[in-house]
Amino acid sequence: MPKGKSKEEEFDPTLELKTLALRDEPLVHQYRDLHYQLVLDQLQATGQRIASREHTTPLSAAQRRSLLKRHARLDKQICEKYRISGFHGGDPYIVKRDNWLETLRVPLSQPLTIETNWQSSFYSPRVQFYVLPKDAAVFHSHSRIVCQLPSLPKKVPADSLPILTIHLDLSKVKGNHLAGLATKFKEAVKRCLEELPRSRRKPASTWQQNVKRDYHRFYLHFYRAVPYRWIAAYEKTGALPKGPFDMAVPKESSIRESVERVHYIVFSRPFKARKTLSHRANTRLDAEIQSFNCPDHGKDCSDTCGYAKDFIKKLG
Repeated sequence: MPKGKSKEEEFDPTLELKTLALRDEPLVHQYRDLHYQLVLDQLQATGQRIASREHTTPLSAAQRRSLLKRHARLDKQICEKYRISGFHGGDPYIVKRDNWLETLRVPLSQPLTIETNWQSSFYSPRVQFYVLPKDAAVFHSHSRIVCQLPSLPKKVPADSLPILTIHLDLSKVKGNHLAGLATKFKEAVKRCLEELPRSRRKPASTWQQNVKRDYHRFYLHFYRAVPYRWIAAYEKTGALPKGPFDMAVPKESSIRESVERVHYIVFSRPFKARKTLSHRANTRLDAEIQSFNCPDHGKDCSDTCGYAKDFIKKLG
């Protein structure tokens, strides 16, 4: 037996007995039939190839809603009757109905379960059933994944916070085993942080110390249309360049990260440079118009003023 692995983890006679009893339970047989109807209907409705080659009659939205309620009710009744937290069988995508009971298992329940609100590599929520909307798009796939709700983006959603949810069953926790839970929690947080794009991560330096600095960078770039390189030069020399400036400056990437971070916090969406080009152009135009000051007439030039005409030509 490998070192550190308990006998309870390798074999639990209680769970084995409950598993055998479940296979003979009439409620489980009803559950299996409903489960197959729901899974296969969901696969067929989304155009997916079914490896088991079993099919069911398509369900209406009302029928599916009714079956979902019965399915959930049966699951609850079975778990309460046998005092288990859950059970599972083979995927109907592959396993034929007649063989499904042979694959049924009562797993050793874990006190800690972890989920994310995006399709993370380790902690995506388990597959859920749902009622297909009338305007659902049909797609074709050879994937073995059924369909998952809520529909999770492959990356962290741009319009919401990256959330990691921890479910802890305290009835399964011993006071002298907290170190193991802490280790699992730290591992989960570390893995999820690695999947976050750089713009969504907390800055390495103290945020409270840099909030004014980062906002000033954002202000110069977003509202004054100052390029990243110019801002970097300004922070190094204390003055903005007055003409073309093509030399690379240290911290230029840091300027970009500050702008992206502040933009996301202020507008709750990622910064996209292309979408801000027109905004930046308008901002630059407004700034130049505000800076207009004729040496002879101030801001009240006539239509014949040569200085005003030259200024307008430069704007064009």
